[in-house]
Amino acid sequence: MLRVTSSRTRLSPLGPLPVTVVFRIAEIRHAAVLEKTPDIEVPENAARLLSGLPSGARAYEARLANPARAELAARAVSILLGPGYRVQTWRELNAPLSFALRLEKGVIFATVALVIVVAALNIVSNIALTVVEKKRDLGVLTSLGATPGSLARIYLTLGAVIGALGTTLGVLVGVSASLFLDRYEIVTLPADVYLLTHVPFAVHPREVALVAAFALATAVAAAALPARAAARLAPGEAIRLSR
Repeated sequence: MLRVTSSRTRLSPLGPLPVTVVFRIAEIRHAAVLEKTPDIEVPENAARLLSGLPSGARAYEARLANPARAELAARAVSILLGPGYRVQTWRELNAPLSFALRLEKGVIFATVALVIVVAALNIVSNIALTVVEKKRDLGVLTSLGATPGSLARIYLTLGAVIGALGTTLGVLVGVSASLFLDRYEIVTLPADVYLLTHVPFAVHPREVALVAAFALATAVAAAALPARAAARLAPGEAIRLSR
């Protein structure tokens, strides 16, 4: 049992007495955040009795199974209630935090894009080195009837294979690491500073597909320059320079 005494008073035959309500503890739950003043949940009528508020709820809070649909649900509730009511989503209530998260997400995506560009430059240098080393072979293939387009396709295919292997490996490692870190809550946060006790990791298939497509397209584009150089080699000059 838990006895709660309010600061407000009410008249009694003995004079003003503080309002007291006795509660039966139904459940004790571990809070996700260690707060200095933990919250308790009480029936609505008991809360009105302790606080002295008039009948009727002043605000309602709804929790969705999918928080990403908060805006859609807020619009539906606002239309249902009509004018005179204000409906706010968790993003609006935590606008600074939402902005910081969006900014951080954009910075991370830009960093990943720079890493992919650096990897593309490495692909360019490796394929260009292959073109230089295989000049004689390219000259022989051209003299045997290979067209410039077929030679270019060879190196474009090479770039696509390199990009596909790297992208597949990166997706597997990244998704596996994200699921592992989220399941076992390895990256912890100070509970008295942040709203969360650990860093959550969520895998969004659409964003994974977007990054994978960008990486693969960058690899193929990086192979285009040395492929063009291979297609422009003259057969006789290629054989003569390779001796």
